[in-house]
Amino acid sequence: MKELIAKNDYYQIEVDRTKNRSYAVYTGFWKSLSLVPNYIEDSKKAIKKLSSGFTSMVDLREMKTPPTEVAELFIKMQKISAEAGFSRGARVIDAAIIKIAAGRVTRESDAEEKVRMFGSWDEAEEWLDSLDE
Repeated sequence: MKELIAKNDYYQIEVDRTKNRSYAVYTGFWKSLSLVPNYIEDSKKAIKKLSSGFTSMVDLREMKTPPTEVAELFIKMQKISAEAGFSRGARVIDAAIIKIAAGRVTRESDAEEKVRMFGSWDEAEEWLDSLDE
C-alpha cells in the first residue's frame, strides 16, 4: 500500500514499503528551484522509509523540460539516492525532449546501469516487479 509523503503543484511522492519502492510523479514546468524548495527534503523523507536495495518509479509524462539548475537538482537527488541504497529505477516518459533531459540526468549521476525508460506506467512497474522474482 502506498503512503503519501508529499504533494504539491509540481510533484507527488509516495512510498510502498512492501515493495521497497518510491513513486514520484512530476508535473508542469519547474522554471526555477524556488518553485520546489522542499524537493530534496521530501525525497529524503521517502528514502528514509525504505531499506537499502529500494527501487523507484518516476512518471515524467506531464513534466516540461526543466532548465539546467533544475536538472542539477535531479542529479543531486539521484546521487543521494545512490548513497542510500538505490538499486533500480524506471522512468515513464513519452516526449522525446524529456527523454533527452532525463538521459542526461541519468548519465551525469552515474545511474545508467540502474535506470530504464518506459512508455507506460504498467510496463515500468512490471519490469521493476520482475527484478524481485
